[in-house]
This record gives sequence, C-alpha cells and structure tokens, in this order.
Amino acid sequence: MSLAVLESSQLSPEKVDFYSLSREDLAVYLKDALNWPTYRSTQLFNWVYKTGQTDFSLMTNIANKDRELLGLLFSFPKAEIANRQISKDGTRK
Repeated sequence: MSLAVLESSQLSPEKVDFYSLSREDLAVYLKDALNWPTYRSTQLFNWVYKTGQTDFSLMTNIANKDRELLGLLFSFPKAEIANRQISKDGTRK
C-alpha cells in the first residue's frame, strides 16, 4: 500500500500505541491495514523489545517506504506515573 493511499484511507487518524498490542494483535493489524505478512510483526517486536529501538527509520531490515508507513500508524508513548506514594519513613513508591 502506498503512502498516499494510506493517508487517504479510512484508518483512524490517531496513531496506535505500539505497546498496547500483542504480537498476534500487531500481525492482525498489519494484515488488515497494510496487507503485510505475519513475519513483519516478529521483525517489529524484535526491534522494539530485543534492541529497544523505537525509531522506525533505523529498522534496517524493513524497506524505507514501509518505515514511513509505520511512522504514520504507530506511536511509542512514554510511561507516566499514575500515583506517587511516600511512606512514613520517606520511602517513595
């Protein structure tokens, strides 16, 4: 699928949180959105969870045009502290 077709498609305008998807969910999403083979989800998981790489432009075993598409589809939000707790002895949790 080309970048122009993807941009004009009916996909959600919001990026998908990559961390919210299991490998299986990612495979289904990539198949539905881009008609990509299942092995792409394994490639992406290896980059993100084995090497810690979240910059698609540095994922060298994925074609440049595909990296651009991934950048339009996914985000890697930073973790936020939901609740800070300080005990009576000053320990932070």
